[in-house]
Amino acid sequence: MNPLIPLKAVILLTIGLTSKNRAVRAIGIALGSLGLVFSALCLAAM
Repeated sequence: MNPLIPLKAVILLTIGLTSKNRAVRAIGIALGSLGLVFSALCLAAM
């Protein structure tokens, strides 16, 4: 598994949570949580 995926997910979540822009916040939280779920599934599958 690519170790950058969870890192990018955390960065996206952080951007989403700290952004003032509502659209950026929604996209960041959505992509970040999807990335974290995906990396958790990859770890579980190993």
